[in-house]
Amino acid sequence: MTLGLMGYGSIAQETAAIARGIGLDIIIYDPHRDPNAVPDGVDRVKEFIELFERADAVSLHVPLTEETRNAISTEQLAALGEHGVLINTARGGIVDETALVAALETDTIRGAALDNFTDEPPSEDHPLFDQDNVLVTPHIGGVTRDALARMSRGAAANIRTVYEGEIPESTVNSEALGGEATQ
Repeated sequence: MTLGLMGYGSIAQETAAIARGIGLDIIIYDPHRDPNAVPDGVDRVKEFIELFERADAVSLHVPLTEETRNAISTEQLAALGEHGVLINTARGGIVDETALVAALETDTIRGAALDNFTDEPPSEDHPLFDQDNVLVTPHIGGVTRDALARMSRGAAANIRTVYEGEIPESTVNSEALGGEATQ
C-alpha cells in the first residue's frame, strides 16, 4: 500500500514516519520542499497528478491558499481510482466538495475521511453526510494534549504581552494597530 502526502511539513513528516512504521510506502508532492530535505525511503513526485495516480490513499497537509483552493477535484479523484481513499485533516476548501460527492456516489473512489469542510460548521443536510463511505470528525484533527497545552501557554503569554503594553508576535494585523496594544 502507498500513502501519498500532499505537502511535507512537520505534520506530514510525522504521518510518514508512522505510516512507514506499519509498512506503507510513502510518496509526496511538495513543490516548495527542497529535494535534498526528503529522506531516503520517501519518494517525491514532480507532477501533482502523479501523487493520485500512484497512491492508494492521499492525505492532505497544506494550508488553504489560492494555489491550493479546490486543488483536489474531478481529475485528481479519478486518478486516485476506485480503491482510493482521500484524507483531509488540513483545511476545508482544498477539496472541491461537489466533485468529491460525485466521486463517492459513482464509486470513482472508495471513500473519504474529513475533519473539515469548506463552510464550517457544515449544514445538517450537507450531501457528504449522506455517504456511507465517508468518515467525518468535527475539525479536531489537531487537538491533542500537547496542542492544547501549547495553545494554553501561548494564550497566557499573549495576555501577559498585552498587559505589558506590547503586541503579541502572533497578531495577524499588527501594522493596523500602529505598533501599540490598545487597552
